[in-house]
Amino acid sequence: MSGIYINFPSLPHYEDSYKHNVSRDLLAEGLAEAMCKINGYTASKMISVAGKDKLYKGTLRIQVGLGHGPRVIYFKSDSALRRAIIKAIKILRQPLIDFGFKIYYKYFNGNKWQAVRSDEYLLRMILGKDQLSFKVKLIRGLGRLDPQELTEMIIERLKVSLKNLGLESPEFIRVR
Repeated sequence: MSGIYINFPSLPHYEDSYKHNVSRDLLAEGLAEAMCKINGYTASKMISVAGKDKLYKGTLRIQVGLGHGPRVIYFKSDSALRRAIIKAIKILRQPLIDFGFKIYYKYFNGNKWQAVRSDEYLLRMILGKDQLSFKVKLIRGLGRLDPQELTEMIIERLKVSLKNLGLESPEFIRVR
């Protein structure tokens, strides 16, 4: 699995960069762990529904995939996702890695849970020596989850994963 989506759009909806103090190998391990924590993640969210003029209590669930040529492969198995990420970063030494995020939503309409249209994002992560850059593009859906929320979620999970791997104080400082 290459980790690169060859049709990545040239104009992203959102871009962000962070300076960091983490070695590439440790970053690969931390990123693999963080993405596995995000894969299958469920949270509460207020959901907008077409044709309704209010927000409903709902949930979102995230599925993580990895770019591979002209498509994104989504993973149900965290161990397979972890192996693919580590291979792309540590073994193939890719300067970038492309992820897909499918975000499923459902809301409670007072009687039952209803699914609404999901979102699908592509996220290109550029792995510099001391900088991590994100380019995010919504390719399907209404964008109920803000791309900035997605990148911040990744950075937060990455910090926790790096601490669990023994790095005392991983620093990620937003670059403007």
